Amino acid sequence: MLGIWGVSPGAPTIIQTPTIKLLTTTQVFPRSKLKSLHLSPLICTSAGITCPAPTSVKHADIRVKSYSLNSRERYVCNSGFKRKAGTSSLTECVLNKTVNIAHWTTPNLKCIRDPSLTHQTPPSTAAPTGVTPEPDSPNPSGKGRNVTDSLRTLIP
Repeated sequence: MLGIWGVSPGAPTIIQTPTIKLLTTTQVFPRSKLKSLHLSPLICTSAGITCPAPTSVKHADIRVKSYSLNSRERYVCNSGFKRKAGTSSLTECVLNKTVNIAHWTTPNLKCIRDPSLTHQTPPSTAAPTGVTPEPDSPNPSGKGRNVTDSLRTLIP
């Protein structure tokens, strides 16, 4: 004989909605008692529970689309940073069943400076700090200039 929802009486059944997962066993009730059977307190225990704001991650931002249970969101590293290999930007809104409180899972995301964006300073035509150029003076042979004579280091 099949019970409610076409399941054999006593067989484990999983009732699942977008925010609730309930494992139960099915029992057969006479139609007269179905009107007095109140399942809503059992099914709605986690209805309306949402996650708070997710934790902050250094050098990353997150835009939450949904705070509902089982929602999944991703952090995005800020400009100039990138996700370190082997780390995840994923977080999920889950329910701690012991205390009936929702929270976001802790991502292991590490945002590191993007090495491809290191600033290279172009070669400068200005004299290095601490060195003052002097006018060219001929070297003893009279050909070209003598580098050691043309630069004087300023050392106190």
